[in-house]
Amino acid sequence: TTKVDTVRSHLAEKLGIDREDLKFIVKNASSYRTLNDCDEIRSEVVVKGIRSWQSEEARYPHPHCIIGAGHGGLRQALCYLKDGIDDFVVYDRIGQVGGVAWVLNANPTSKLQTELGVYHLQYDKDYAIPRSMKTWPSRDELLEHFAEVSREFGILSHVQLCTEVKKVQVVVSRENAKNYGPDRQYYAVKTRLTDLLALEDHVAADVNTDFAIVEKGEQLEDELEALFEPNFVAVKEEGADDTVTNFSSVACYPGGLVDNIRMECKGEDVFLGQIGYGMFNEFDYSRVRDEPVVILGMGAFAVENVRTCLEHGASKVSLVCRRKNLAVPRVVDWFINQSLYPPTAAMILNAMKPMYDFIPDDPWSYYAVVASQDRKTATIRQKSRFGIGDFYFLASYYGKVEVLVDAIKRLRETSVVLESALSLRADHFVKVLGFTADQQIDKIFDTREMVGFFANGDWRLWVCCEFPGIDAGRFGGTSFSPGGLQNSESMSWILRYPRDAEPLLAATCSRSSVQTRTRDARHTSGSHGLEARFPWSSAPGSSLAWQSWLRVMGSSTGRRCWRLIPWKIILTSALRSGPTTAICSRSEATTGRSRNTRTPTSTSVSCARRTIDRARRSKLLRLRVLRQKME
Repeated sequence: TTKVDTVRSHLAEKLGIDREDLKFIVKNASSYRTLNDCDEIRSEVVVKGIRSWQSEEARYPHPHCIIGAGHGGLRQALCYLKDGIDDFVVYDRIGQVGGVAWVLNANPTSKLQTELGVYHLQYDKDYAIPRSMKTWPSRDELLEHFAEVSREFGILSHVQLCTEVKKVQVVVSRENAKNYGPDRQYYAVKTRLTDLLALEDHVAADVNTDFAIVEKGEQLEDELEALFEPNFVAVKEEGADDTVTNFSSVACYPGGLVDNIRMECKGEDVFLGQIGYGMFNEFDYSRVRDEPVVILGMGAFAVENVRTCLEHGASKVSLVCRRKNLAVPRVVDWFINQSLYPPTAAMILNAMKPMYDFIPDDPWSYYAVVASQDRKTATIRQKSRFGIGDFYFLASYYGKVEVLVDAIKRLRETSVVLESALSLRADHFVKVLGFTADQQIDKIFDTREMVGFFANGDWRLWVCCEFPGIDAGRFGGTSFSPGGLQNSESMSWILRYPRDAEPLLAATCSRSSVQTRTRDARHTSGSHGLEARFPWSSAPGSSLAWQSWLRVMGSSTGRRCWRLIPWKIILTSALRSGPTTAICSRSEATTGRSRNTRTPTSTSVSCARRTIDRARRSKLLRLRVLRQKME
């Protein structure tokens, strides 16, 4: 027998309404009676309190706030517009959309390391795939893409550039209301106009965008007022430069590549060559031709600097690092991103091994690899992201790059002395030590604890940051857009159906406290990020619509990568590109090593074909299994 309590719970969960609002009424002779929870449900019953058989979306008294106009913030804005949420504003402290990583930290030589198929704003089954860009676009191409999508989809009218968020204050308006009530509390967001005279430092001057704000003084203030027509009420504090605006929710995407880690080495004052950091426009790569370069660090940016220096004709590059990090060939990276089911770490390591044989080196021996004795299972725990590309392997084969696990002791006039007493001849010294997240975010939100991506366990405060490292036994992807889509859709769903927030918070086992961590609470390890995201798909009590949406979205990841970057394009682009051919030709001329022998280029082709054949056989096998189940 089915009780009224069971039916009441199912209806409340499905329709997103309070259990107490539902009344079950039956006719008893000449009168009507309201059934209690313990009563058995009747075959004919009248249910009062249902306004629609569709899940009811929450209505908010104030607009919504997005902090950050980088990839994550723009993706969130795009998701809001798609779901019919058009009452929001996007704040960014710099004068151009694209985020700190691409606008400030990247330079004209920077390129996307992962393929375009899994890194673009239109990564969504409802949007057209951008086919006008290269497989590995440059910084300028990506910034133009961000600008074009912002204009085309109407995001730009919601964006307020050159505006820095100083504080987010919680204001409880209805203390007795339920936690998932949309009008229980709001957030007073204090903002301040970025220093107008410093805006030139916040815009990539060589990027042509029609809304990059580079003017100064009163003219710029007039342009700001004319360009942005906000659909919210902002209150100017008397006698201050701050403006306070009330919002019903705040979604913050501060990015993980914000503050450059800096370090001064002993002897920099006597070094006669060029010293600089391998990001921004601080280092002049045109001066390295036919001269040796020493790079300090071995993260993703350091591997990119190897490519940049060799493209500009450096005679040799020496990488000095505390420990060697894994780099991934382009075809292996594509194989990871196109896979429907995440390949294991052991499979990835075996796929990389033929390229590592040319260094020569064994990827299984790296500090980041925790493997069984028979090497059938493995987990990769690395402190930095993968450096992705083929230049590192090609340069190692031709003797154009060497990796030294050591530390810098001091710099001399034309050399770099290591702690091991080894002296490296160097005309240029590049420091690439990585980045940290924005340390001010925790102060802005007064963050004491992160529960998943929720600041202080508040489902209205979403603070989502990239993870600086890797901790995985399976790899579902190496790029931002698949996770960015899930993150933005998650926040949009919770705003529309806040009842799902409570079971999701209860199921989220990932918690980090500011007091117990050396870095800020948002900038967490790879394992923390996985814990924060994955329990949601099976959270007890969450709606069936939520769980089915997650399954559909997850199945589209590999399919979209395959459609935009099929295996024929990846082979042509990765192995026959101009820079790849140029580095091989220059190296053969100087080292005498011939490409007629077995080289990384030819090995890459054969390994790529084997990897692709494996992927195609796997897809055919899955199709056969599905047909058998249907029959």
